[in-house]
Amino acid sequence: MLRNGADPRLEIGYQSPVSLANDLDDTTIIKLFNVRQEQPKVISTTNTFQMKIKILKIPSDERSANILAVYNLLSDPLMNNQDGLVPEIIEDIKELVGEIDPQSETELCKAICDIKEKISANKSNGLNLHGSTPNKGAF
Repeated sequence: MLRNGADPRLEIGYQSPVSLANDLDDTTIIKLFNVRQEQPKVISTTNTFQMKIKILKIPSDERSANILAVYNLLSDPLMNNQDGLVPEIIEDIKELVGEIDPQSETELCKAICDIKEKISANKSNGLNLHGSTPNKGAF
């Protein structure tokens, strides 16, 4: 509460936040903290709508060809890391791409959002696509 700027002396329902927290056991506090941290990321309906419109502009046969091209690219040995192993994020994205039905615009849109989310989560972990920490001194 203090981290968010709440005043510990502020009384809510005749009790301060500090005394409320003191009344809770440790497991309840941990559960409350974990629930707050695991809130799902909300995808903007405007962005989703715009993405669906862009998907609809692509003929379904071209969508199939594009999905196959992306899958083949992800399967290429060039995607392997220096140890010759396929990074986990590449495997995850390849799995998502392999399950896409090119006839379903909704499924394709969801898959794109899932892929963007995986890439974003990978960046926030401080890892590059090869699963190693980026070299801070490079360029």
